[in-house]
Amino acid sequence: MKNKSLFLAIPALLLMAIAIFAFSKPQPAAKATLTEQWFKYQGNINGGGTTNPANFEPISAPSCSGDAALCAIHVLSDGEAEPRPDETALLNMQTEINNAVSSGTPTSDVALED
Repeated sequence: MKNKSLFLAIPALLLMAIAIFAFSKPQPAAKATLTEQWFKYQGNINGGGTTNPANFEPISAPSCSGDAALCAIHVLSDGEAEPRPDETALLNMQTEINNAVSSGTPTSDVALED
């Protein structure tokens, strides 16, 4: 009798284990850590102007002087191996970029050049 109970318990435990693993949610992959970084504006080379992350290249620090045109921005990076500005952060920064360019006054996050 004991052997029969043990014989039935093992498959039942195996089925429970399979059910637990089959219906458990997979853990989401960890997102890259976003950090602030300087990016040089390359001009509208890919369309979209200052709203397109592909128009910016990472730099260690801006070497811009002037007050006429956008040179570089300090914004969250997308965390990729070849970083670009984070799209949402870049869109949120458009007013600051436009105000700096139109007034000719750089900010702590927007560098201008002639």
